[in-house]
Amino acid sequence: MRVYGKNVAKEVIEKENIKKAYISKNFNNKEIIDKLRENKVQIKFMDRNIMDKMEKGNHQGIILEIEDYEYTSLDEISDKVIELYNYF
Repeated sequence: MRVYGKNVAKEVIEKENIKKAYISKNFNNKEIIDKLRENKVQIKFMDRNIMDKMEKGNHQGIILEIEDYEYTSLDEISDKVIELYNYF
């Protein structure tokens, strides 16, 4: 799964397992780059026009590849609630 943008990057750097970072060659946020390097994330510097083809949204010069989220269906949640309710 890919996420992008400076604010999103700041949020996920500490919380998510980042597989790879794609960063524009003229990206100027040293704080984000330093944190990625501290976490030993593989960084690939690229031309912005290639990144524009990777993601249609406003990536602001940074795209992160992270682990996919595991989703739970509403039925599974409902079953767990009923199970817990019956337990007590």
